[in-house]
Amino acid sequence: MAEPLDGRFREAVCAVVVTHNRLACLKRTLAALRPFGVATVVVDNASEDGTGEWLRGVPGVEALTLPENRGGSGGFAAGMRWAIARGFDWLWLMDDDVAPLPGALAAYARHAAPGVCLTPSKLTARGEVFEFEGRLDWRTLRRRRLPHARAFAGGREAVPCELACFEGLFVDARLAAGLIAPWERFFLAWDDILFGMLAAKAGRNLYLRDFCVRKQFDKERPLVGGLRYHSSLFGRYFHLRNFCFVIRLVRARGWGGGLAWLRYAAEWAKACALTVLAERDWRGVRVLALAWWHGIHGDLDGAFGLVLPPRREEARG
Repeated sequence: MAEPLDGRFREAVCAVVVTHNRLACLKRTLAALRPFGVATVVVDNASEDGTGEWLRGVPGVEALTLPENRGGSGGFAAGMRWAIARGFDWLWLMDDDVAPLPGALAAYARHAAPGVCLTPSKLTARGEVFEFEGRLDWRTLRRRRLPHARAFAGGREAVPCELACFEGLFVDARLAAGLIAPWERFFLAWDDILFGMLAAKAGRNLYLRDFCVRKQFDKERPLVGGLRYHSSLFGRYFHLRNFCFVIRLVRARGWGGGLAWLRYAAEWAKACALTVLAERDWRGVRVLALAWWHGIHGDLDGAFGLVLPPRREEARG
């Protein structure tokens, strides 16, 4: 049963779900999304687990199958452009590893306005508050948490933020249309972060008190010096390459970033420490060096010709 909302608002919303080889998770996401009664497009990033065949039999869901895996950034860019071209006013974005919660659409409706980008509060798979890193130091590009209890003290329902997350993001389609190009080839890492930064400059970027999505599982990341980091060399490459690209973009637009290269150096060293000390993979340092090289030259296609070293367990086999 759909939520009791103005039918015109519901008809103006398109849910954009991006998936890749996680059919079981996708089924749970769509099952949780169905009661809201909104148009839905699933962007299938060339899945090989039967996702495409299953989607053909799902009523009320449009399937947009990409010819190759373009990562989360390419998937969201394609889905957003598909929905914008069909005249939807609002885009509701989510990965296949989250599920919307009852009352979510009503929460968005209370804050929906022209030029608004809404990041909702989120629960972990264990049902705990997921503390959103919604604040940004524009000098260093360091992200800081917006503690939920403190942010919404005094009964506030929404607070300004500088960042965003594609896990439940709700955004004015007209605002989104002009913010896609810079990050659509990021593959993964920094795409939704940069989207939020751009939205904060071009419109109103808000963090909502209402819990609108819940994660299906909590990702674990290895520790380096007490800090969590990307679990795969592939992820580290994209994090460092795209971070470099974002620094250059921020500095070119005069938004700050004066101290960001110092933080980048620390991030690069941390990635090397994990690669060499924890994984004992010296060849991976070359991949991390290429991340900097591709990022500093704005080469967002270099990774697709990059052969990453096999994981140690694969090499042993």
